[in-house]
Amino acid sequence: MAVNGSVWGKTFGDAVCDPVFSPDGNRVAAIVKDKNRWTIGVDGIPWSQTFDMVWQPLFTPDGKKVIAKVEQDGKFALALNGKAIGRPYDGIYDPVIGPEGDRVLVKALEGGKYYRRVVAIGNP
Repeated sequence: MAVNGSVWGKTFGDAVCDPVFSPDGNRVAAIVKDKNRWTIGVDGIPWSQTFDMVWQPLFTPDGKKVIAKVEQDGKFALALNGKAIGRPYDGIYDPVIGPEGDRVLVKALEGGKYYRRVVAIGNP
């Protein structure tokens, strides 16, 4: 994949999907798949943790953090800058990042009940 004429140094054998730009347009993140495992690539560098599935990443307003919904072993969670955060759920909806970029709204299903939680996000 190339951004502003610069090709990412890493290639992904299976897929690169739906790139997303940071609010200032200087960074890009995309869903990537290599060796049948999914993760997020940010500025051409894949997260070290891989998952059974990932969904479209989001940048925080300052563009420093990337968050995505992920699935591992039939459970769903959020990953921040490549690390799963919080606890796993039976289901999870797309995250909503607060305007300051320090909190995320988690809408989840657990044990047949729906939950909405505002969770602080730090620097994992």
